[in-house]
Order: sequence, then C-alpha cells, then structure tokens
Amino acid sequence: MPYTPEVLYALHARLLGELWPLAAPLALLTLAALLAVIRGAGGFGRPVAAVLAAGWLWAGVVFHFQYFATINFAAPVYGGLFVVQGLLLAWQGAWRDRLNLGFGGRAPQWAGLVLALYALAVYPLVDYLAAGDGLRLAGLAPGPTAALTLGLLLQARGPIPLHLLAVPVAWCVVAGLTGLELGVPADVSLLAVAAVAMVAALRHNRGAGPGGAG
Repeated sequence: MPYTPEVLYALHARLLGELWPLAAPLALLTLAALLAVIRGAGGFGRPVAAVLAAGWLWAGVVFHFQYFATINFAAPVYGGLFVVQGLLLAWQGAWRDRLNLGFGGRAPQWAGLVLALYALAVYPLVDYLAAGDGLRLAGLAPGPTAALTLGLLLQARGPIPLHLLAVPVAWCVVAGLTGLELGVPADVSLLAVAAVAMVAALRHNRGAGPGGAG
C-alpha cells in the first residue's frame, strides 16, 4: 500500500481542520436526512437524495481529487465514480423525484436503519478508538457516506433501483479489502455493510410493489 493507517487518519484530520466551516453543515444535513426518513411519512425522497448527492460529490471532488490523490494514485478513478454516483442521486432522486423514502417497519428497512445509524455514530466512534483523531463522518468521508446511502436507499417504498447501489457496494468492498490489508477496523466493517445491504435490497425488491422507486 502507498500509505499507512496513520497517514490516512492524518489526511482526514487535515481535511476537517481546513474545511470544517463547510464540512459541519453537511454532516448535520446527513443526520437530518435520516431523521426525516425515520418519520415514516414518505415524501422525503427529493431532499434526502439531494443531501446524499452533495455528500458523494463532496467526497469525490474534495476528498478524492484534492486530498486522497496526494497519497493514492487511484484516487482520481475513485473520485470519478463518486461524482457519477452523486449525479445519479441528484438526477433520479432530487431532480426527477423517483425515490419515495420512508421507514415502514419491514425487515429490510430495519436492516437499512441499522446501517444508517452505524454510518452516523458507530463508524466515527471506531475511528476515534483506533486513532483518536481524523474522524471520518457520513457526508464527508467515503466509507460512512457509502454506508449511510445504502441504509437510506433501503427505506424506499417501492423497488430500489439497483444501479444506485452499485457504486456504494463496490466502494464498501474496495475499502473493506484495503482495510484488511492496512488493519483499519472501521473499513473492514464495510465488507459486512455491503453484504447486509445487498441481501436486504434483494429481499426488499422481491416484496416491493412495481411502483414508487422507478
């Protein structure tokens, strides 16, 4: 690997230190998105998709292109995929309003809620216990953003568009395998996140009606 866990944590600490006035509101918006979906009333697909799209574009343009590229030659490729995911969420969810999200109490939605809460609270806690700084927050860093996205997409009232799952699942696998090599516990957990999300999404789509998610 071209970097160590210490270098990775230091990179995230530098990002937060330099950009916290922009980063803090985006992190709070991710929490607001989850709370809106938990209300279960539906109709929150457009604003939630907009928040997720902003997080993916941030992680792609700011983190991958400007920060991660200084320590990893593959970062521009990763950043491009994150930008694509952000644009897909913006187009299908925020612009076309094709995601009807709302917690309904079905088993896949409970699984998604666990993933979302993990991304928002447990993931940075694991980072803190491992390093003490350089926290990675959903909406700012790639790993928790991918986990949060998977959790929220599982709240769809209709079938989940599987193409919206592709990049988040792929990133969880890539980051998880990298975490195994580096010994980064939070990243290793993303392998389990990807597995749970795919099983839950397939079960969700088998039981969902033909409309709602497009």
